[in-house]
Amino acid sequence: MTTGPRPDPPSRSCKVVVTGLAGTAQWTNVLWLYLTGSGEITHTTLIALANGIYGQWGGTILDAMSTSATISRVQVVLWDGGEEFSAYSTSASAAGNVGGTMAPANVAACISWPISFHYRGGHPRTYIAGVPNSAIATSQRFDATWRASLETKARAFHTAVEALTPGGGIATVEHGIMSFVTDKEWRTPPVFRRITGDAQVDSRIDTQRRRLGPDLSA
Repeated sequence: MTTGPRPDPPSRSCKVVVTGLAGTAQWTNVLWLYLTGSGEITHTTLIALANGIYGQWGGTILDAMSTSATISRVQVVLWDGGEEFSAYSTSASAAGNVGGTMAPANVAACISWPISFHYRGGHPRTYIAGVPNSAIATSQRFDATWRASLETKARAFHTAVEALTPGGGIATVEHGIMSFVTDKEWRTPPVFRRITGDAQVDSRIDTQRRRLGPDLSA
């Protein structure tokens, strides 16, 4: 088990926190980027990056979500020489595109992101809430057409994020994960691993149970 404070990610690492609502329940997904280039990355540039990610999520993944689900905000946190700099998207809240009833807020579809490094537990994952009821085929599986559509949109999101050009000291944007632990010890420094292939969406229905917040009193 790790002890002590978690080491800071390398300079120019960027944590992205995407939040929204599935009905009245909040959902959150965390992504990691590495920003290549040199020179100062200004707050204005970070806002442009947050807005770019917001727009790409809205134009891809959100399109497969229920109209009762929304994306509310994107926060980006940049590490630079041991310091953290944060910015938020300025775009208005946007809703999903699939009408009809939404599945319960704990229902989620799992996107797996391939990386070249293999480790226990498999690939990094993103859990998508706000699933439309029409996407559920059986008690265990998603409708094959909807699943394939979300998979295509996840791949498009990855490609679009890496094509962002916010400028201001950022040459390219790399989408990946941050590895903080090895052999139950903190990595010093943590290691960024870039996503290398096409995303996969599991046909099995997953859950957001631990992502909906603390237990609610009766």
